[in-house]
Amino acid sequence: MSPFGAGDDSFVGRALFRQGLKSSLDSDLVNGAVLVADAGMGKSALVRHVLKDPADGTLAIWIQGSPVLSAVPFGAMAPHLSLGTSADALSALAVLRGFREFLEMIQTGAGVRPVVVVDDAQHLDTDSALLLAQLTAAEEVRLVVLTRSITELPNDLLALGKDGLLRRIDLAPLTAAEAHSLCASHLGGDVLPSASRYFHAAAGGNPLFMKLLIDRSRSVGHVVQRKGFWVLSGEPPQPGRLIGDLVQAQLSSRTISERMLLETIGLGEPVPLSALLDLGNPSAVDALENDGLITHEDSPMGLARLTQPLVAAVIRETVPMGRRMDLRNALTQVFNPEDEPAAHTLRWVEWALDCGSPVSSSALLRAAAEANQFFDPDFAIRTAAKITDPELAVEATVELARARMLRNELEDAEELLGGLIAAATSLEAAEAAAWMSARYVLAAKKPGSRVGKYAEEWRAAIERIAQLPDGETGAEQLKIARDSNQLLEYYALNGEGLYSRSLPGLTAMAQKDASTPVNRMLALALLGEALAYSGKIESGLRASAEAMHLMGTGGHTTAVHAGLVVRRHLELLILGGRWEQTEADLALYPFTEPRASTYFGGTVGLAQARVLCRQGRFDLALPQIGMSIEALHQHDMEQLLPLALGLGAYAAAVCGERELAERYSGEFEAGRATGHAPTLMLGRCYAVAARAALDENPAELMKLADQLAALGLVAVETQALELGLHLGCVDLLLRLADTPDQGEGTDRRILASIAKAHVDGDLEAMASAAAEATDAGYTLMAAACLDNALAYAQELPRHPQLAKVRRDIIAAREQLSEVPRPIPAQAAGALPQLTRRELAIAALVRRGASNREIANELSVSTRTVEGHLYRMFSKLGISRREDLPKLIGK
Repeated sequence: MSPFGAGDDSFVGRALFRQGLKSSLDSDLVNGAVLVADAGMGKSALVRHVLKDPADGTLAIWIQGSPVLSAVPFGAMAPHLSLGTSADALSALAVLRGFREFLEMIQTGAGVRPVVVVDDAQHLDTDSALLLAQLTAAEEVRLVVLTRSITELPNDLLALGKDGLLRRIDLAPLTAAEAHSLCASHLGGDVLPSASRYFHAAAGGNPLFMKLLIDRSRSVGHVVQRKGFWVLSGEPPQPGRLIGDLVQAQLSSRTISERMLLETIGLGEPVPLSALLDLGNPSAVDALENDGLITHEDSPMGLARLTQPLVAAVIRETVPMGRRMDLRNALTQVFNPEDEPAAHTLRWVEWALDCGSPVSSSALLRAAAEANQFFDPDFAIRTAAKITDPELAVEATVELARARMLRNELEDAEELLGGLIAAATSLEAAEAAAWMSARYVLAAKKPGSRVGKYAEEWRAAIERIAQLPDGETGAEQLKIARDSNQLLEYYALNGEGLYSRSLPGLTAMAQKDASTPVNRMLALALLGEALAYSGKIESGLRASAEAMHLMGTGGHTTAVHAGLVVRRHLELLILGGRWEQTEADLALYPFTEPRASTYFGGTVGLAQARVLCRQGRFDLALPQIGMSIEALHQHDMEQLLPLALGLGAYAAAVCGERELAERYSGEFEAGRATGHAPTLMLGRCYAVAARAALDENPAELMKLADQLAALGLVAVETQALELGLHLGCVDLLLRLADTPDQGEGTDRRILASIAKAHVDGDLEAMASAAAEATDAGYTLMAAACLDNALAYAQELPRHPQLAKVRRDIIAAREQLSEVPRPIPAQAAGALPQLTRRELAIAALVRRGASNREIANELSVSTRTVEGHLYRMFSKLGISRREDLPKLIGK
């Protein structure tokens, strides 16, 4: 089976490379190509596909390079030679004559042009390489060279490339989009994007590795199908034998020094580049870097890692214990990460534990925290449980609780956290326990008021620790701890949507230059949230962006709160209509860690679906929402399921999927609504709007908008108004018409312009507002504005001055044809009565007739046909011509 999937998707992401190879073989400028890529990238499969049909006038002659035959003169060419004596095998002239006879037999007998393909050319003997180079230069053959390493090719083949006779083609790893297509093809169904992202990251975009990893994950239940969607579940498996054999074959071609370096990095990554240079031959380091097997950071330490994650996993799984100990002993002579506070210690500690070497409690704690940070709860538990220093007992228990939360063992986490704040004997331990307790409240769906109680316990612990007789707590440390405690109180207020109470304090704390980077980062992130939901989205985004900057420059000191900062920034980008930045934010920690896909699959999918919905692409969003809901049923640490269900209900209602809309709506109402209050209210907006779409009764949505305004949740109210506009409830917007200051949100300002245009009865102003919405990326709002403008225009008397405006509005709406209008309840069941003329037009549309052809058939003007069509669209609740035949066909 091809490493690219099955059926029509056999060469996902390989079209350009296939075209490049074919053009190289057909070109008069070059005599072939060199394909460079690691094992599993599909070099051989690509060549076989291009040369598979003899009817094209070519026939592949395969020559296989081999480490065993690399020292045997002409050893690789023996299968294609018929030599009289053993002496002929050593004669270059005899071999050349024999191979030419073989080529002539193919050309005359089969009538095709031979193409010599050398696989694993890095192992080709030098005599065979020279002979093939001569034949290629003389244009007697076309040559395709397949190699894993360009630097290891025989010199004569390298010279062909340098002389321009062979075109180099570097077969790149699959992109994320191509990897998603491969996953869907291989699994045979819809795949949650975060699941394909995991396989893409874990396999480094290698198609064969991806397929083997998918098969391995499916066999152990790491990827499972739920309600038609493939999602991740549980911990990822070890690579397994098939992947291990491929990796070992790849490593076997490296020199002893290179393999030693690869194993050292795999067991202890990251490893400083200086340590690698001290351990091995510098040329070995250069060779590994030139061949793309290792990379290193552009930083003072120059930390080096293996490029391919699966190679590292196979090394850790297969290197024998004695070899592990020898490698570790050698590395400890030049490097000890415990002496480098900025270095990562997770793999180093794992290596030490495997070898039975002693590890300090402080190093174990750092490794446990790092394991949790990179979503490896099993190793976090392993290391935290070994900590024996009583002064680190509370911090160790915090990491144990965090790991249990990652494993969805919430009762165990609650037991571990119980009384932990009161047991703390240091400010750092009390802080860690308090913040982890707050995270538990959200993950376990506990009342948000409990966070405030944890803040009170923490405040009492700070004062108690300050009074300890043997304590070394200074005034500055106490101030930092009290600031952090205050931030937890503001976090609790934000969680309940009480932004008017948190804003003054957060504003003051965010401006404190004397504050620590961590506290200032948290203050800015929480301030950004409070400002944005209160209607000051631009100010909120600026504060949040500054928090992101501090997170990026803070190193391991800010890592513990990175998830909180990134997720809030993501939310603000969606609220503020920054669609491209939203996608970029999803490429940041924690979402891109391979193991994070299990935990944040629903979060990422929901964020992407929300963007699609605000752009009006409900048809694309609906399956994405379905997959996200299934993922959130398994892992929902942020309590986003209610929002996903509400959004799903509305998307399904808009798409005419009444049964699905009612199911999602029922699940939303039946669920226990706990978590971040503004997010829950946003979910309720969508659920109420779904019911309004199904029942054609917007009264509850209007009531909810009033409630949101009273609570000061301006950002959520704005989205409720946008949904009202989409449902055709323009009256819902009228509250904005007479309010000059609409805050900072572009969406709210445009909604106010739409409201004023309707109050004034100004069609041109409606069209202008729709154009502004389109330019700002709010295509749902723009399409809804145009739909309402058309409906209003139908009520106006015919007038020549309005005709052009109507035509412009119709044309603008056609440009947004991918944005549907909600299908009314009657359209989902019985169709409204169409007139005889409308039925005649519908019949012609079903036959594929254009507006001009319909006009000629019925002896009317094209404008008359257009008017009939838009009245029909309004009756049927559709906005695209393509939907008419399907609906009438019912």
